[in-house]
Amino acid sequence: MQKFADLSKSYADPAIAIKQRQLVDQQLQSMKNGNAPEHFKVVGRILSQLKGQTSLKSIDILDAGCGSAYYSEIVNFFVPGWIKYVGADFNRGMLDMAQKFYPTLPLAFMDLQNLAFRDGAFDLVMSGAVIVHIREWKSAVQELTRLTRRWLLLHRTLVYTDGSPTSVRIERHYDKDVYRVRINEGELLTLMSNLELNLAIKCDAADGKFPVGQGSNTYLFDRLQPHNFGSVVSRLRNS
Repeated sequence: MQKFADLSKSYADPAIAIKQRQLVDQQLQSMKNGNAPEHFKVVGRILSQLKGQTSLKSIDILDAGCGSAYYSEIVNFFVPGWIKYVGADFNRGMLDMAQKFYPTLPLAFMDLQNLAFRDGAFDLVMSGAVIVHIREWKSAVQELTRLTRRWLLLHRTLVYTDGSPTSVRIERHYDKDVYRVRINEGELLTLMSNLELNLAIKCDAADGKFPVGQGSNTYLFDRLQPHNFGSVVSRLRNS
């Protein structure tokens, strides 16, 4: 069994905030100019579809691992006025930057694997390109699932679609060593089924830029049964 250094806090380095925001600002400007990156458009299409299918006048969204909260701009661009956005991150530099750009947003300093919100606190929980940097990705998904009343959006999730087993590697990202997890897609879908969420939408968030058998996909899961996360986890632990 391969051993890894503890890189769980790599993304907590405040220096990452400036480097990420430089890229994000370019992408946001492209969106406003009518040329949004594919991974922005994927979220826009999904939220637009949900808005058209539900009678809800607005929905509460938690963006878990929000960075500088730039997705608050993206969701408001595609479904203006429909989203009540809350951001959470464990990087204080990211949150300081988010507060600078979006001073009225509710933001929380929290680790995605230990989010201090009550069960079922949000209509939709989203997390973009975060669980792919968490070695214990299944426990992270469970925590995200705990918080949603209805929908879970796992955005930009690195997967193997050819049956290869889940792999964990160390790669450089923003000049830091970080975990890079590629998840066996079948394993992910089985986990979600066990957590009583059904796959509603699957999209390629990388616009076909990954090799055959791999992908960076976005998954929307729908909780069709009333929220009862505690009983689900208890059953899984005892099975």
